[in-house]
Amino acid sequence: MQRLLEKELEDESNFNALIYAFKAGEISVLPFLHTHILIADAFSHRAVNLIQIMRQVNDGSALGVLVSSMEMLNGVAQNISSESALLGKKFWPGPLTMILQTNEMLNWDLGDGGAGEFVVRIPESELLRKVISKVGPVVFANANLIGAGPIKDLNNLAFDSKDLAYIVQGENLLDQEIKSTLIKENRGVAQNIEIVRVGKIPEIEIENFLSTLDSTDPT
Repeated sequence: MQRLLEKELEDESNFNALIYAFKAGEISVLPFLHTHILIADAFSHRAVNLIQIMRQVNDGSALGVLVSSMEMLNGVAQNISSESALLGKKFWPGPLTMILQTNEMLNWDLGDGGAGEFVVRIPESELLRKVISKVGPVVFANANLIGAGPIKDLNNLAFDSKDLAYIVQGENLLDQEIKSTLIKENRGVAQNIEIVRVGKIPEIEIENFLSTLDSTDPT
């Protein structure tokens, strides 16, 4: 395990070593918004399983997914509605999370036994998007045990460092959590979008945006 400050990833050798570790199926800790998160290649079954074990999750719930672009999203999701695509183009990178159908051709298990849906977003962090653009889709989870608060100081990390390739301390973490707004495609409701949880993006803002859409395919 290697410890770095976030700014040390500006060094090309450090950044490339981190990418190599991800491609080798290793888990690392990186800063995100107000906290730190565990991240690994979404196609590494070993890493996904180990993250669940580390966090003591045994209820069959799935890890979230991060992608770096709409193009990458199109490779892991299927039947994306025009409404979802346009919402993504408007609000990403940003505090919007979507529940979408998994591309049935994928060989991944996010911890839920291969269910047909997954949770995804494009992160605000430029560092994370740069990492993901090199690695591909990643799984993520808060770098804490279930029920514990956000981890700002990585000296308080509850996990065994032998399970981690890199621990990167964030240097400009937000003071407070920014909850994302969670939406789900639902062909049975208006504009095919169900708002599951309201977060930073108000419900009225999404509804107003959807009301302006026509049937034009954004692709």
